[in-house]
Amino acid sequence: MDNSRTLMWIALLLAAVLLTGCAVALAKNREQPARSLTLFAFNYTDRGLLDITVDGMWLGSASAYTNGGTAMGPRPPRDRSTPQSVDVTWSISASYYDLVTNKYVDDGELVVRHAQVPLKFPYPDDPKELILHFYPDGRVEAELIDRKDNAFDFRRIPVPEGHREHGRR
Repeated sequence: MDNSRTLMWIALLLAAVLLTGCAVALAKNREQPARSLTLFAFNYTDRGLLDITVDGMWLGSASAYTNGGTAMGPRPPRDRSTPQSVDVTWSISASYYDLVTNKYVDDGELVVRHAQVPLKFPYPDDPKELILHFYPDGRVEAELIDRKDNAFDFRRIPVPEGHREHGRR
């Protein structure tokens, strides 16, 4: 009777050790849920950009020659070994920014644009932010930046001297 009881305890102990080992292994192999990216936009054009969305997530607007605020965006690409793209929609203001008067001047109609924008590749290891760059020629670029990076270090065209926001972040 003692032998069978001892064997039963050993079997239970082995089962517990095996189950614990399996649970730990599964937890280590499970992909950590990716945090949502923060959206941010630089506008290098003379027109305000309104209702910017990325993959259906609203970013807001970006004033002429400057940048917009930030908003919660989509998750980073699951497969970081191949290039991905994002679906971007925005409206171009009917007004342009006059650097001489430091005012917006109305001269047209609101124009809605849409583009599939490839993400700059390769991606950082720990992306935190998706930055959009809107250029005067109509191009839009998108890139992911790492958690340790500052979005303002990625501005590609400086704010023009005549702009009231010149020199401000």
